[in-house]
Amino acid sequence: MTNPLSMAAWLGFSSVVIGSTSANLMAYVWFALSVPAGCATWVVFISSVLHFGRRFVNVTVLRIVNVLGGLCLCGFGLHLLSILIFG
Repeated sequence: MTNPLSMAAWLGFSSVVIGSTSANLMAYVWFALSVPAGCATWVVFISSVLHFGRRFVNVTVLRIVNVLGGLCLCGFGLHLLSILIFG
């Protein structure tokens, strides 16, 4: 929960939101409390998914996820390559 990257992400999200709102004290307090709440919610969510999803994972599911992830990365790479080549 105290992962520096997680804290940086939530601080980044909240700074964008607070930059677009009016500058009052309650907005700053609300967003200061939302950073640790967001980190805690994320940790509980990921832990729950890993705990309850463990029974659905087998070799076939891992292969499917691996192939789909590889295809997504290849597609994203081709998209970036086409932007680089064709503008």
